[in-house]
Amino acid sequence: MVNKELFYILDFLRENLKNQIFSLKVKKRVFFEILEQKEQKYNELKENISSKWQDFKNKNQKRVVRKTYTTFLYENFHNFFEYYLNTFFGFDCNSLELKLKEKISETNLILEYNYYLSPEEIGLYEKISNELEGNLYGTLFFTGYVFSVITIFGIIIKRLINEKILISLDCGIIKEEKEQKYLNFLIIVREDKKEIFNNYICMTLYYFLKQFKNIPDEYYENLLLGREKLYKLALNKYSPKEEIKEKIADLLFYFYKKCK
Repeated sequence: MVNKELFYILDFLRENLKNQIFSLKVKKRVFFEILEQKEQKYNELKENISSKWQDFKNKNQKRVVRKTYTTFLYENFHNFFEYYLNTFFGFDCNSLELKLKEKISETNLILEYNYYLSPEEIGLYEKISNELEGNLYGTLFFTGYVFSVITIFGIIIKRLINEKILISLDCGIIKEEKEQKYLNFLIIVREDKKEIFNNYICMTLYYFLKQFKNIPDEYYENLLLGREKLYKLALNKYSPKEEIKEKIADLLFYFYKKCK
């Protein structure tokens, strides 16, 4: 069975992606426009996520051992995701199967899904793929579509719960069983370490460039600021335990010596 919304959504994509390659870097703007066309339901989804997150945080204040966003998403991700796919992007929830969800650590969660494609859906995805120049063929187009939809979903959740996380499609494979095609895909929720990486690069560049002359002082100052931010991030993470403070100081000194 085909979700009736899918016809409209694929037409919208066809009009907005003409002469563009439908790739993993497809513009976010197009997908947010699809969401905003159902403004009331989009606001309801955001309110639902925000409300449940606030309840989770309130309960967390009373816990001896605090829980993290992985527990929250372990409990709520599937319901949010199912509604999001069905309401905004033309998926049939009866074809979506949650195979596995597992909290790997305080910062990592994995969810494995199957989405079973009907012959009608396959026909629609093949049609739009053929009509968009330079695009992926057939069901591979569908994989790219799922990637983009999950990327947008991750951005929405990150903004609403205000946590440094990344939610992304880690892999997706089209399989076939008893003449039934389906996409087996894995969603990863993990800590966003972009800030750490960026500041680490600044620190490394600071020590590397000090050996060269004629580099503007203001450039050094910006790099030095990155180094200081990295130190603060490390101290904030490990400061509750004094022994860890000592270890992190030793580690930072080691980095300093390696970069000097």
